[in-house]
Order: sequence, then C-alpha cells, then structure tokens
Amino acid sequence: MRAECDDRLDMVLVVQSSNNIRSERYPQVLDLVASIVAEFDVSPSKTQVGALIYSDSPMIQFNLTEFQTKQDVINAVKRMPFLGGRTRVANALRLMVSAIIIIIVLFSVDMFPREFKN
Repeated sequence: MRAECDDRLDMVLVVQSSNNIRSERYPQVLDLVASIVAEFDVSPSKTQVGALIYSDSPMIQFNLTEFQTKQDVINAVKRMPFLGGRTRVANALRLMVSAIIIIIVLFSVDMFPREFKN
C-alpha cells in the first residue's frame, strides 16, 4: 500500500554566522531567512521550524517544536546572534544530523500509521 503525501514539513534552518558574512551584513542574512519562513504556514500541524547557527562551532537556536506561529519563528530568527570566527560548515551539518537521528530514535513503531507497519 502506498502512503499519501500531506502538507506537513519539518524545516531546519542552518545559518552561517562566521566572519565570512561580516557583522554589518548579518542583519541582511537574517532578513532573507525570515522572508523564507514567511512563505510557509507555520503551526504544529503544518510547518515546524528549527534553526542553528554556525561558525567555529554550531549552536542550536531553537528546536522544531519551540515556536508554534510564523511570527514567533521570524522574531526568533531576527534575534539570532552573530558569532564571528571561522566557517566550519561540517560541524554544523554533524550537529544537525545527530539531532535528527536522536529525534528519530525516540519515535516508537506505534507512532507510525498502519500502512508503514509490517
């Protein structure tokens, strides 16, 4: 049996916050990220948004379930700090993947629809 797609989405924003961006241009980066978020229907039943910033080390700014409205996510994005430092994208991606793996491991088989069970 084939599962139907729905319009739910979990989106993790990975935002560079190193000296390559420069502190004076960082607000423009955050405005761009906020404009992307503005295009989605943010709610627990539609799009959930998480974010991390990175330079030398990545930092999770908020998780997928922390904010339930588009405006709350946009406000949180605009508050993300500029870190400076070097651009270490590999560290950011490792953190993102490890966080996703932890989330997946926490789900039990009983949470999946019947179509996905044996």
